[in-house]
Amino acid sequence: MASKKKSNKIEIIKDTTVGENVLAYNFDEYKDMRSFQKKIVNQAFFDKLALELLDWAENDEMALKLSQFYIKKGIWDGDFYRFCEKSDNLKRAHIWAMQMIGNRREVLGLQKKIDPGMVSYTMAHYDKTWKDLAEWRAAISKDKEETKQTVVVIEKFPTKVSNDKEIIEAS
Repeated sequence: MASKKKSNKIEIIKDTTVGENVLAYNFDEYKDMRSFQKKIVNQAFFDKLALELLDWAENDEMALKLSQFYIKKGIWDGDFYRFCEKSDNLKRAHIWAMQMIGNRREVLGLQKKIDPGMVSYTMAHYDKTWKDLAEWRAAISKDKEETKQTVVVIEKFPTKVSNDKEIIEAS
């Protein structure tokens, strides 16, 4: 079922069968922002990137934002997130790295080593529990806003001033 063609020392195998024996290749490309060179990547690259991401998030004490990682690698954020969609391993590593970064940020905020206000403001991005809490607070705030009553107080004002500059109250 498979026919082989040779072209410039690269063996191309055309497989017309469908089933477990067919290997799906997952190729992509990106422009390395450090060298401006186009790089072709595959699943092995995505898996290696996933492992490096996990190692970085777990062991680098200054890992406080995910963008630090892909900037360090010279990968534009749009490319990184596209890679996450193409690779389950990288997608899972991304989620896990975000949890590790969120944990680090929360602990450093509680210890007041970084600004707790900034940490609490951004934690919903890093942690599902914080995101759920933020959504719950927003829902409560919306409910309060919808049921809020506005009270208008109208004071009694003078209606006429006499020549002697006495104020005559309206009855």
